[in-house]
Amino acid sequence: MKYKRKISKKLEFYKKVSSISALYAGASKQKFDETVNQSLKIIGDFVKADRVYIFNYDFEAGVCNNTYEYCSTGISAEIDNLQGIEVSLIPEWVDAHRNNVPLYITDVSKMAPDDNVRVILDPQGVKSLIVIPLIDEEDLYGFIGFDSVKKKRVYTSFEQGVLAEYAEILISTLKRHDLEDKLEKEKNKTDFILEATNIGSWEWNLETNKIKINDVWATMLGYRKEDFKDADINVWKNLINKDDFKKSEKKYNSITGKNEDFYEIEYRLRHKNGHDIWIQNLGRVIEWRNEKPFIMTGVHIDITDSKKKEIELRSIHKAVEASPVIIGITNPEGVVQYVNPDFIRTTGYAAKEILGKKFNILKSGIHDDNFYKKIYETINKGDTWKGEFCNKKKNGTLYWEKEIISPVMDDNQKIVSIVAIKTDITTEKEANEKLDKRRIELEQFVDEKIKEIVDSQKASIIAFAKLTESRDFDTGQHVERVQHLSKALAIKLKDNPKYQSVITPNFIDDIFFSSSLHDLGKIKILDKILLKPGKLTIEEFDEIKKHVTYGSEILFEMVRNYPQSSMFIMGAKIAKYHHEKYDGSGYNEGLSGDEIPLEARIVALVDVYDALRSRRSYKEVFNHKKTVEIISESKGTHFDPDVFDAFLEINEQFEIIYDSLA
Repeated sequence: MKYKRKISKKLEFYKKVSSISALYAGASKQKFDETVNQSLKIIGDFVKADRVYIFNYDFEAGVCNNTYEYCSTGISAEIDNLQGIEVSLIPEWVDAHRNNVPLYITDVSKMAPDDNVRVILDPQGVKSLIVIPLIDEEDLYGFIGFDSVKKKRVYTSFEQGVLAEYAEILISTLKRHDLEDKLEKEKNKTDFILEATNIGSWEWNLETNKIKINDVWATMLGYRKEDFKDADINVWKNLINKDDFKKSEKKYNSITGKNEDFYEIEYRLRHKNGHDIWIQNLGRVIEWRNEKPFIMTGVHIDITDSKKKEIELRSIHKAVEASPVIIGITNPEGVVQYVNPDFIRTTGYAAKEILGKKFNILKSGIHDDNFYKKIYETINKGDTWKGEFCNKKKNGTLYWEKEIISPVMDDNQKIVSIVAIKTDITTEKEANEKLDKRRIELEQFVDEKIKEIVDSQKASIIAFAKLTESRDFDTGQHVERVQHLSKALAIKLKDNPKYQSVITPNFIDDIFFSSSLHDLGKIKILDKILLKPGKLTIEEFDEIKKHVTYGSEILFEMVRNYPQSSMFIMGAKIAKYHHEKYDGSGYNEGLSGDEIPLEARIVALVDVYDALRSRRSYKEVFNHKKTVEIISESKGTHFDPDVFDAFLEINEQFEIIYDSLA
């Protein structure tokens, strides 16, 4: 009875093996994962394993990963928890698999508590397990394992044989899929190379005259491969340019007559649209019969573009030869390889006298070694040098050239040659020297006249400033201090990258003079208001505020008469906007932030600083320290933060300027 059960069990196993084999045999690559999972269920149910799984080894990454898993009813899945296990943690495990030795653990609890394998198994609740390596000769793919979770399990020798048999089926399938993947990759690689390089292939049976071609051969000529089904050599003969056919036939005859097996030729084939394309044909005899070529194969490469470039190069060469400018080409070391006819006409040297030498034969002695060194440094960096220098002809005459020297680089950015294009500018340079001399004389004359005008404008500004000061004698040297303080603040503010392009030397010079006009409008305010010793009424203060309008009107009138005067233009802006505040609460326009001209933002802070430190009938005098504290409270409200920061950095300089002019 026991023997019959064994026979029945084996028969059942063979049925399972047969069904698993059938599954794998009929499985497509796309359904491989599904097939593996089905087979794991079949074998797992057959041996009554609680959990069946497959791991793969990734020795490059140094890890193993659970790739497939089947769990019986009530058993938790662990596949997500078993990814990226470092193989260095289980060296004995890996070594056994490399040697194709199964691992059989009947009782996990008897393993050492610090055993890395047990540390991995305990969280899964594994009580017993058997693991079979998936190895083919020396290629270790991974392993298949069977866990017992509900209770300890002892596998019979038959069951172990079942698992080993299943592992053989699985490794055979994995190997087959591996091979299919490699073949597919090789095919894709070959197809890609042919497509990427646009190479057409052909094969010619010289006995039957039948030809075989690939898709690229056909599409190169505007056809499809199907258009040449069952084609023979006459197809090619009908497509080849008649003038090129004789040349090609002669090449072919040289092979058949001399038993050569390779030939190369260029000819034109007619495209479907009617135009010719240039083909480079490389052919080889791959089979001979009775000392005659039997099978030839080869490739077609479309060289139409390179032929066009060849024609273009011929045209360029012709243009260079006929060019009215001097052209020379050297190798990277400066040895002359080519000069055009104009070089010969200009320098008096024959081509044979300069080829193979260096252009330093033309040195005039006018330029020092450092001049030429800089030229070579520019070229060696891969840049183009442009400039003028003096050379000497064969007869000793000096002449001037305007020259462009450019390096020609290869794909690796290495200089392969140097091209120099030169124009004889001797006559032009002599004329320019005369013009330059006259231009300098005229510029000096104009500069003198401009200086006279600027000095006149500065005198006018100073007169305006004195007029303003005379109306408000209580301010003392206020105007002069504002000038020097504004200039100092502008110079410091220039350190801020935001203003480096705005605050130029002209800006600094203009603000020194223009700032003196900030209160010019006060000359139109009545003395009883301007010079009132007591507190002003609201109406009186409103009248005082109009001085910004009065001043800007006067100065804008000056701008109309002197539209190019940057000092009057700046003065008008300062006069109009120096009482605007950064937060928009100033007068009279209510401008804010960068809407207020920079020069007005500078003078606004300077004006307040000087006012706080000066004696007025309506206020006490503040010392420098107290003045800085008061101004600090208005950063970002009354004053531009950038302007304030610059002021704070040089506030001690402000104190010195004020005290020296007090």
